[in-house]
Amino acid sequence: MKFTFFVLFFFLFLFNFFGQTIDSKKSSKNNIYLDTSSSIFFSQISINYEHILYDGKKVSWYGRLGVGKTKLLFDDTKKNKNGTKNKNDSNTDFLCGVTLLTGKSNNHFELDLGTYIGQYNGSSIIPIIDLGYRYQKPIKGINFKLKIGSLGIGIGLGYNF
Repeated sequence: MKFTFFVLFFFLFLFNFFGQTIDSKKSSKNNIYLDTSSSIFFSQISINYEHILYDGKKVSWYGRLGVGKTKLLFDDTKKNKNGTKNKNDSNTDFLCGVTLLTGKSNNHFELDLGTYIGQYNGSSIIPIIDLGYRYQKPIKGINFKLKIGSLGIGIGLGYNF
């Protein structure tokens, strides 16, 4: 009987010592999401891809690329003299930047830094500085974000894997 308890204790200790812990799980490496925001001047919608650059104990950094559309809200020159739409009415734009997420649980503080490159009376570059909240599971699943910043107030919904 003592031998059985010894063997059982030995295997429990062995599995506990070499077993995987929650902290050793890897974070998701990729995110894809639809993002929209609006200010008093324009609104934008974009599809974004993020890939992890650094995964630390307290923060994670993601590189971000995206493509989207913008629309000026109060543009008096929506139609040319011949009645066709002005080419600056709705544009395909590109964005790039970095995203900082804090924490390793499902709830994160988010900081976005980067540039939004578009066509507004020629070529324009708008700096992106957004602060927000992101719900994202550490491994994979749906993510959701709320933000406020240089592109206005916005929301996003996507999937991390």
